[in-house]
Amino acid sequence: MSQLDNGQLRILVADDGKNSADQYGEILTSDPSFELVLCHQGDKAAEAVRTAAEEKHLFAVAFLDLRMSPESDVIQVAEHIRELDPFLEIVIISTCPGISAEEIVSRVPPADKLLCIGKPPAISEIRQLALTLGMKWQKERESRMIIQRLERRVREQSWELAEVRAALHTETGRREGAEMSLEEEREKFFSFMKYQPAMTYIKDDMGKYVYVNEAYEKHFSSDIRAEGHIGKTDEEIWPPWIAKDLISHDRTVMARGKALSTVESLSVGNRTRYHLVTKFPIMRNNRSFALGAIALDITDKMRDEGFCQRIALGDSSSDGQETVADAQPPGKVPTPPGWLDIRDALKRLGDSWELYADLLVSFCDDKKNFCRKFEELIAEGDFESALVKAHALKGSSATISAIAIRDAAKKLEEACMEKKTEHMPELLGLIGEWLTELICFQQKIKIPENQTSKPPVGPSDGSEIFELLKKFDESLEEFDPLESKEYFGKIRDCLVSVPLNAEAENLLAKLAYNTRHYNFEKAGKILGELVPMLEVRSGK
Repeated sequence: MSQLDNGQLRILVADDGKNSADQYGEILTSDPSFELVLCHQGDKAAEAVRTAAEEKHLFAVAFLDLRMSPESDVIQVAEHIRELDPFLEIVIISTCPGISAEEIVSRVPPADKLLCIGKPPAISEIRQLALTLGMKWQKERESRMIIQRLERRVREQSWELAEVRAALHTETGRREGAEMSLEEEREKFFSFMKYQPAMTYIKDDMGKYVYVNEAYEKHFSSDIRAEGHIGKTDEEIWPPWIAKDLISHDRTVMARGKALSTVESLSVGNRTRYHLVTKFPIMRNNRSFALGAIALDITDKMRDEGFCQRIALGDSSSDGQETVADAQPPGKVPTPPGWLDIRDALKRLGDSWELYADLLVSFCDDKKNFCRKFEELIAEGDFESALVKAHALKGSSATISAIAIRDAAKKLEEACMEKKTEHMPELLGLIGEWLTELICFQQKIKIPENQTSKPPVGPSDGSEIFELLKKFDESLEEFDPLESKEYFGKIRDCLVSVPLNAEAENLLAKLAYNTRHYNFEKAGKILGELVPMLEVRSGK
């Protein structure tokens, strides 16, 4: 309890004379600013001060009006009270013969809280002293409280500062240790890469080269006139048809978050180099944020095994073959949508209208419900499955050269990777319209039976091998490694007893290699070259 809870200053009067005590009461109780406590003995006054200190209900001023006697020494009472309350304003009203003022101050310090006056005090003097000393005591008390709060805040801030300093010291030590460890790891990494015979490189999520090792630099030093690859993309380094394949492989790795092994060809000037490349995602927070690759030059091996340079560029034309410009469809074909480049697809399918028509039928049947299924996946928050569907649509639409659908699927794929849905409804609306238009076009295609080539045959009937080729092509479009290997094995079994020329055998070997290394886009192109040869063999 505070001594000012009721707005009054507590005044203690110790007076061993009844008449004078009553006089003090009349003087001080008439003023509502004071709360008066009267004691008739010195020891009672000391006990009152003790109780006030324990209850935190302190006195502001004490008037000690006691006669000097062997039993009662006013100076001793004042000393005792001072010990109990060091901040109390003490007024001694007594004559103290034989005791100097200096001695009294030395016994009852401090001097600024002790006042000695003679008897009898005037009434106005008592009231004035009570008011003046009481206000002085109050101001000093408020000042002490302010100082205490400031000191407490300083101590708290000092503790906080000490904690911050300790934490900073710990963090500095940790960072220094981490920097030393990082520097050691960097030295190990660069030392390892310096003597690594394989070419290695790292690209950021924008496709820019951020690191290449010495083997990579030496490998391309005589071929590349540009000043290095660092900070550049494949589109800035290679011709468009090469950059397109490289970027396609990179995006597949980054989208799936899995490693991919494939063969890449780089045509520089009059030379073509083949590289066996393993590309892998570099993960952070379960997300691909960079791409790493290790590559071996297998140019000599590829040539020894009879592989030609066409494998890298996907060029299906050769001397003596009919070009797309000269090819004509068997029968009347309705006008296709403006975004459907049939001639481009035929070029990759060896000018086989029958195969293209079959692929178109399969595409329309498989993708007719794409928009609904995709929306269901997004509604469930399954962006990973939606990404696979968009990627499959992009690949299969590219196979039939449905350019508009392919480009929209690519944007859907990117949106799934970033988990951004704001533009998905618009893209799905366009894809739905184009699929409807494509299905209507496909239903109008009629191929005369007398111009339809026979399907390839083997030890089993023709329908079986044709069905296997169809399913194998679908597995390549869907980037399904298990089914593609399964169907390719069945196709090889069916072709065991079928005589094939050297070119067909070569394409079959390429197809096996690319299927085994999950290079599905290349495998699809090679399949497009191989099927017409099997059809020709079956027509003999």
